[in-house]
Amino acid sequence: MNEIITKLNEIEEKADAILSDAKERKEEMTARLEEEKRALDEKYDQMEQKAANDYREQQMVQTIKQVQQKKEDTQKAVEKLKNSFLEQKETLADEIFARIVE
Repeated sequence: MNEIITKLNEIEEKADAILSDAKERKEEMTARLEEEKRALDEKYDQMEQKAANDYREQQMVQTIKQVQQKKEDTQKAVEKLKNSFLEQKETLADEIFARIVE
């Protein structure tokens, strides 16, 4: 009878050791998973930030190109108006003079 009790105690001690080991492993795994989750969150935050920066930079380049194009178009229009005025200057002056004299 004493032997059976001793064996049961040994089995209980081994079971407690197994449960304790399982609990430690669970805690280690939980800690490792939490660390991996933090690393993934950080990685995705960096990827998101990079994508946002890339998009912002792309938009900036596109806007600069549009501004340059508008500037060139405006300069061409001003030059065209100047040339038109220089070509018609005498005629316009005569028309203005004629209106004033009338």
